[in-house]
Amino acid sequence: VRNIPADFDVAGFVRNAKVQFIRLQAANDTSNLDDIREFTSPEMFAELKMDITERGPVTSVTEVVSIEADVLEVAEEPTQHVVSVRFTGLIREDKFAPAEAFDEVWHLTKPRHGNTGWVLAGIQQMQ
Repeated sequence: VRNIPADFDVAGFVRNAKVQFIRLQAANDTSNLDDIREFTSPEMFAELKMDITERGPVTSVTEVVSIEADVLEVAEEPTQHVVSVRFTGLIREDKFAPAEAFDEVWHLTKPRHGNTGWVLAGIQQMQ
C-alpha cells in the first residue's frame, strides 16, 4: 500500500520530477555546479561535486531516450516533506552506443515551513 495523500498532485509532481531528472543529466554532463546546487541538498551537492571533480574536465552528452516516473511514497517528517520517485527508462551516454536501461529512486525533500522548493536529497540505484 502506497502512502500518498489524496490531495497530492501526483501528475504535476511527476511532470516536474522528469524535468529535474533531465536537468540534472545536462548539468552533470557540462559540470555545471551552479545549476546542480540550485536543486540539490547540501549533502547531495557535495557528492555530485566530488564525482564531477574526480571525473575531470570531460564533457559528455547524456541523451534521455525515454523516461517514466512513479511516485512511490509521500512522507511527512517533523521538519520536512519527503517524496520518493522511481525513474525508469533508457539513456544513451555515447551517441554511437545503444541506449541502456536505468532504474533508480530519487528522494526529494522540502521543508515543512518556508517557501523553498523541492531538492534532490538522495539517489538509490535499483539495478
